[in-house]
Amino acid sequence: MQVAERAVVAKLITATTDWEQLEGEWDLLISRAASPSPFVSSAWLKAWWKQFAGPRRSLYLIAVYQEGRLIAVAPWCIRKIAVGGLFPTRCIESLGYPEAH
Repeated sequence: MQVAERAVVAKLITATTDWEQLEGEWDLLISRAASPSPFVSSAWLKAWWKQFAGPRRSLYLIAVYQEGRLIAVAPWCIRKIAVGGLFPTRCIESLGYPEAH
């Protein structure tokens, strides 16, 4: 028996305008979850982003699609930090961190 492959495509979102286009699908995805949480909803994370993003954080969402349907979202951002106060670097963190954790 042959199993048909289903293409999975990941899309990087770094602009809030692209995020806005994803909101409806994201909300539908969350509503289908076994234990939906408001803290992973697009609306809550967007409110967090508007409040805490600042100049040191860059949006880094990954939307995963299978056969054109949204199946996962990784809501991350890149934050600029100075290790030991001396060495500039970037770290990836989940949106809402540390305020929501």
